[in-house]
Amino acid sequence: MTSIIPTGFAVSHSMKQQTCFRPGELWPDTHGTHINAHGGGILFHDGTYYWFGEHKIAGEAGNRAQVGVHVYSSRDLLNWKDEGIALSVSDDPQGDIARGCILERPKVRLPAIRWNNEWDLSVFSQA
Repeated sequence: MTSIIPTGFAVSHSMKQQTCFRPGELWPDTHGTHINAHGGGILFHDGTYYWFGEHKIAGEAGNRAQVGVHVYSSRDLLNWKDEGIALSVSDDPQGDIARGCILERPKVRLPAIRWNNEWDLSVFSQA
């Protein structure tokens, strides 16, 4: 079995590049969408930063896991490309991240393995 360790991703230029961040304001990704990676952590690998965090939704339901762990990539810590959901919630109550569970400050360590644009984090377990 061959594993693919995440390397750099091309940053989309569909919106103006960020030159600074402004505390208290919404921070958009490279598509102009608000970054959604709460309680996240950042890893650095091969010249690229990866930000993994909990994807929150609006309202009371957002206090529990409804989507999963979101991941973004950046080469400069200002401009973040949405790489999608790295680990999705499951409707199976016995799943690693069951829909509606408490998901706080997700931790990822290298190697996070990416297969065909899907993150395989099966090497990690719940704490």
